[in-house]
Amino acid sequence: MYEWVHAVAPYAAQACACQFDKDWAKAWMFVSNRPAISHLARSCPHPAGTHEPIVGVRLPDGTFKSRITAEYPAFLAQALASIIRPFLTSGHQVLHVADWQSILPKQLSWPDPPGRIEDGGGLPSTALHMQPQRHDKMAALRSRWFRRLSDSRQCLKITAALLSGCKEPSLSECELKPYLEDMLEILDCPPGDFLLDISPGQPFRLKLWHRLATFLRDPDADFLLQLPTGVRLGVNEPLTPSPAWPQHSGMLPEEVPLQDCSDSWKSAQDHPEIVQSLILEELDAGFIAHVPGGIPQLKQMHSKTAIGKLGVVLAPGRSPRLVVDSSISMVTANTVLPNHMLLPRISDVIQCAPDSMASQQMTQLTLDVAKAHRRILVHPDDGGLLCFHANGELYRCITLNFGARASGWYWGRLAGIMVRSCHSLYWPTGMLFGSMLMTFSPGWTRFRPPCGLHCLWFYC
Repeated sequence: MYEWVHAVAPYAAQACACQFDKDWAKAWMFVSNRPAISHLARSCPHPAGTHEPIVGVRLPDGTFKSRITAEYPAFLAQALASIIRPFLTSGHQVLHVADWQSILPKQLSWPDPPGRIEDGGGLPSTALHMQPQRHDKMAALRSRWFRRLSDSRQCLKITAALLSGCKEPSLSECELKPYLEDMLEILDCPPGDFLLDISPGQPFRLKLWHRLATFLRDPDADFLLQLPTGVRLGVNEPLTPSPAWPQHSGMLPEEVPLQDCSDSWKSAQDHPEIVQSLILEELDAGFIAHVPGGIPQLKQMHSKTAIGKLGVVLAPGRSPRLVVDSSISMVTANTVLPNHMLLPRISDVIQCAPDSMASQQMTQLTLDVAKAHRRILVHPDDGGLLCFHANGELYRCITLNFGARASGWYWGRLAGIMVRSCHSLYWPTGMLFGSMLMTFSPGWTRFRPPCGLHCLWFYC
């Protein structure tokens, strides 16, 4: 609200009740996008304790006295009316509240931003895509996919799955195959299915994605080639910066000895059943591996080891989740990220919003990648740095976890490529893309035609 007031309603006026014929110890604060609101400003010249207290005071019928102050005094209402009057209709036109939408313009009016607007996709990306940012290299693929979605009515199937909250893919592998074949043909790929392979431990068609990113001349396309073998954590070693984000000039800190903790945080110790259930899920998913020989075996397997402390997050309305504290093992202290990851702010969202309301409808689609950090493998050389004890047993992370400093940076790069790829595929439909930052929080994106193209891209 504080940011919204600064961006949209920067004019404020405080009106004290005593200046509007009421002997109350009360004041109202009004904010507006018009400086005329300053005409309401009235300060109280009386010493403290002059006016009737209303906070916590009850009337004879037992109700709070403050409720009678919810209605503005007559003089204050008249002052507000005088400010609002110039914006009302003239010519004795009367509109019922229920008919307010009838006076809205038919089409949304979009702003013409002076420059780039942050969308979480890095420096080559901007949130508002009402005009093409570069040559449209995906026109043929977009046309084919749109035709397939319409002719097969699979767009309705995808929409129904989204509305139902289903977590399973709405298209089967058989149904998805024609769309993949379209992409391979547009990218002029050689025959064979090797580009469609999914690397173990990472649910991405990385070879196909790299081919697409290279075709689109994405500056961070080669980052996708690191993922099959795993990413380095940057512990006492410099990480190669991404060309898609502002570089950070920080130097590697003085090396701090890595620590091997032998227990968990109290939150995990107090809920051993929940922890064990989550551990089994992680093992089944291939996110972690058991080290039956404990610390001695871990040190035989890896030259560098660090064992953090496990915690379990229990929040109302949300599923329990495990968190590994890598700061106590000094992994965090020995890591320097080479980029500043840019996040959209409320002001960026406002710059992308329509200039005014209209009867034209918008559709909002929110996509969230479950266990996002777990979708990226850790390089075998750093396989001993993200470890933890749970219920007396030692485990090591095979994939990035929530808690390691490098996790957010790597997923931010991957999500940035997603955002930029989507922009290249969708701009001619007049879409407004905000942050698809699945790095730190669920992303959001808006688009006009709910045709399922967006989700189809993620299925591919």
